[in-house]
Amino acid sequence: MADANKGNKGPSSTAIEAIAGLMAGTAGNLVGHPFELVRTRLQIDNRKAGSPNSATMTSIALKVFRSKHPMANFYRGLTPNLVGGAASWALFFSSKSNFEMFLATLKTNPASVSASTQAKLNPADYFIAATLAGGFTQLITNPIWVIKTRMISTNRSDPGAIQNIWHGAARIFREEGPLGFYKGLSMSLFGVSQGAVQFAFYDPIKNFYLARQRHAQQIHPDGGDGKAEKLDIQTTLLISTTAKVIAQASVYPYQVVRARLQTENAAVRFGKGVRGVARRMWLEEGFLGFYKGLGTATLRMLPSTWTTFLVYENVRYYLPRYMAGGEENLS
Repeated sequence: MADANKGNKGPSSTAIEAIAGLMAGTAGNLVGHPFELVRTRLQIDNRKAGSPNSATMTSIALKVFRSKHPMANFYRGLTPNLVGGAASWALFFSSKSNFEMFLATLKTNPASVSASTQAKLNPADYFIAATLAGGFTQLITNPIWVIKTRMISTNRSDPGAIQNIWHGAARIFREEGPLGFYKGLSMSLFGVSQGAVQFAFYDPIKNFYLARQRHAQQIHPDGGDGKAEKLDIQTTLLISTTAKVIAQASVYPYQVVRARLQTENAAVRFGKGVRGVARRMWLEEGFLGFYKGLGTATLRMLPSTWTTFLVYENVRYYLPRYMAGGEENLS
């Protein structure tokens, strides 16, 4: 990112990325949590897709809606999702920024990384930076996702249901030991490729658009100062949607396998390990089993993605300017 806070006592670029990611993750998860709950329950339904008694997005949503406390159940597991989501985006964006700086340094050996240096990174560089950042983030946050998956796969009133994040953590540690918190980690690390694909598209498209804007400002006297650094709302929505849809479709099956690996009694219900789960899904549910919940995921990801990137782009743009000199720098 551009060093808007350079030369002052404001937060570092890494801190800006972390704060922007924290706020973006919080907002995105608040918007997308009900869709996440429905998607997860659809993914762990092991009845053959299309059969008369198989679960659908609508049937799961109606079941939750008709429960005793529908709103509470739609937001069941929100605490670990908020904690995990906010922490994940904060860790991801801050570490991704540092990996990008490192890759840029390898290419140009600059004393500091400016927006012009960032523009020299290519899609492969963004893919590598996002992969490394995603892997690091997943190692730190996987225990939270295991607890979240187990919470949202049941209603609070179900027999044996996990009641809260601390209850879930204590039960997993007691019954499965420390390794229980890392169930599904291999699939989660594989899923890092989704974020890598997403940013391999998002960042280059964004940089291309901003470069075009800067060029247009330079050749038109009334077009601006030639230093465009911020996406407008419509462009943010368009670029984030394009990148997310491509990434989501490319690696979706892993999410289904991961969700099943992270549920309680996974070996009995779905099979042992990644191969066991995948083989059983193929035999019992066919090809469509690997794409259960894709429609819900698509619906869920768009509002969440829009919210996340709108908040992220605005915070990373305005916060350093506000810290640098107050409201007069926000225009």
